[in-house]
Amino acid sequence: MNAKLQLRRATLAPITFDETTSTVRVTFTTGAPVPRIDMDGPFLERLLVDRNAIDLSSFVGAHALDAHQARGVRDILGVVVAAGVENGAGWADIKFSSRPEVQPIVRDIRDGIIRQVSVGYRVLEWRDSVDPSTKQRVRTAVRWTPYE
Repeated sequence: MNAKLQLRRATLAPITFDETTSTVRVTFTTGAPVPRIDMDGPFLERLLVDRNAIDLSSFVGAHALDAHQARGVRDILGVVVAAGVENGAGWADIKFSSRPEVQPIVRDIRDGIIRQVSVGYRVLEWRDSVDPSTKQRVRTAVRWTPYE
């Protein structure tokens, strides 16, 4: 499988930050459409959000990375310790490293300064359609997996 790594904004919930475990909950998708462009031109990308569409098997244990970089250990900020799908949203709990260089980032998340992160995912199967009202091309990821 050589599916291209896609990126989307994810929302942190600072109120879910747990000081004792150094974890926070992230909503990594609600399936909202995102404008994209490929070789065939512009389209709306949608992510199907249900337990059958999202493969979470390799997401738990995945690294939380600084800017999608994995050049070394310093780029690893934490790890996904739990993930699931509820009420039309995909969520993940991230546990942060206790390394001193990670603590300023943890403070900014806890204090609500950092409110969004980016999730990397790969689409395994697309369903193509056209929106009947706008005539815009739509690509829906019907099988996909978050990676980071």
